[in-house]
Amino acid sequence: MIDKIKMNPTGSNPNGTRTVHYRTIKSVLFILFLALLIISLGVQPAIAQKMPSRSEAAGAVPGIVIKSETAVNGDRIYLKDILDSSSDSKLAEKIGNLVVGHSPRPGDEQKLTGSWIVSTLRSKKWLPEDAEISAPKYIRISRAYQNLDPQHLERVFCNYIASKVGKADFKVSQFKVRGSDKFPTGRMTFNILKPIPKTLYGRVSLRIAVAVGGKESGRLTLSGWIDRFESVLCANRYLPRNTVLTEDDLKMQQMNISKAPANLVTALQDAVGKRLKQDLKSGETLRHNMLSVPPLIHKGDKVKMVAQNGSLRIVTLGIAESSGGLGDQIRIENSTSKKTVVGRVKDHSTVEVIF
Repeated sequence: MIDKIKMNPTGSNPNGTRTVHYRTIKSVLFILFLALLIISLGVQPAIAQKMPSRSEAAGAVPGIVIKSETAVNGDRIYLKDILDSSSDSKLAEKIGNLVVGHSPRPGDEQKLTGSWIVSTLRSKKWLPEDAEISAPKYIRISRAYQNLDPQHLERVFCNYIASKVGKADFKVSQFKVRGSDKFPTGRMTFNILKPIPKTLYGRVSLRIAVAVGGKESGRLTLSGWIDRFESVLCANRYLPRNTVLTEDDLKMQQMNISKAPANLVTALQDAVGKRLKQDLKSGETLRHNMLSVPPLIHKGDKVKMVAQNGSLRIVTLGIAESSGGLGDQIRIENSTSKKTVVGRVKDHSTVEVIF
């Protein structure tokens, strides 16, 4: 049996009306939810795609990015040395050669403040006003360097000694280097500075200038003990004082002159014909201060006086008023005019008059 619904006089059902209104509201809310869902999934991404990214927006404005640390080679720090690769390439090329400071010494470090770099760049009129500059608080700058090889320096030292002592044998020991051991990178050359030591044996020191790329970058002192072996003259037997030396009296002997007395005689012609001032033991080395030139002409000797001027030559006799050896200057009295003149001893009986 089916129950019938009673209608009110207006023909409407109050309970049914409320049901219809509820369903209508529910449908509207569902449609609004779908609309919001569509907007969130479809419209919003589309809008996001149309919005330029931060990097795209920044691409229109030149940007300078400073690194927090870098290494340099030269004496100056250029802006390109501290620019990050993310900087605007065209702007970086334009301003890269701007000098921002002096480099530290090779092997050292220093810091630049980022604010100073920024203010320096902002002060340049050629920098676009809208250019963005990003810099850290500090920029650490290190200087590249190269060390000197002690073995290479010892070769420089030995090569110089060898160029000065000729064929003499020598040995270097106790080699030392004083001075800086860090230099700029690049090709090195060395130059020996004056004064040059007169005796290249025993303890020897050389001062050298070090140039890198043709520019002097520092100085060093190279030193070492040089044992030098040379042939020197020694007595062939016992020789008493006042002996006038001959070749038979002497012999050549190889020895280390670095530990021997100074003024050693190394050539026969420097000794033969000269007179010893003291006794000389067999095998004892001969020194220059042991020798004297024996007089060829003695005081009172009659001598031949020779005066020559161009093609004119005058010869006369005279009396020596002083003694002298070969090459010595002595006074002679002219036997004819009785005048005293000065001449140079040429041999045991001849004196050349000096005008």
